[in-house]
Amino acid sequence: MASDDFEAFYLAHYGRLVGQLLAMLGDLAEAEDAVQEAFARRLEFGGLPTIFEDGTGFVPVLLNRRDAGRLAGAGFAETRDGGRTWSAPRLAPGMAGSSHYPSLAVAASGTLLALDGDQRTMASSDDGGRTWTRRRTDLAGRGYPAVYGMTFADATSGWLLSVLQSGCGQGCDSKGAVLGTRSAGRAWAVVLPGR
Repeated sequence: MASDDFEAFYLAHYGRLVGQLLAMLGDLAEAEDAVQEAFARRLEFGGLPTIFEDGTGFVPVLLNRRDAGRLAGAGFAETRDGGRTWSAPRLAPGMAGSSHYPSLAVAASGTLLALDGDQRTMASSDDGGRTWTRRRTDLAGRGYPAVYGMTFADATSGWLLSVLQSGCGQGCDSKGAVLGTRSAGRAWAVVLPGR
């Protein structure tokens, strides 16, 4: 989101958000602080944009907290004009609070996919991030401490590259691997073992 776009977004929504929080909290200073903290979080791009032939597209974004280095959220900003302007991000569920970054991908079909940093849950959206479906994965405890990259050809078929890990113990791959799924991230199998 460009600086001017962010400022316009801030000005357009600040008063309404403070009003809603004031009604819930009963304290104007606390409501203002909460809204300002939300806007002060740092927005980073989490990958390259994917722009389709019709000019629509998405870019993965990470929303970081100013304090403690924890992730405040992750999701996707949308463009409808070939990348000249971007929407405010639509956040995937279950991505906040971790110190491990999630892996984010846009499938060729337009499906948005987000694997949480602990690799326990895959969230997917077929409507630009307006609604999400969450699925458990079988990656946790298999010795893949982090994912270097993830890509999907369509809503169900994808691949991820695990990072190398040494001394990981029995039953895990200490050299990393390329894993594949045909179940939208629920089950993963090694398709190219590490060397």
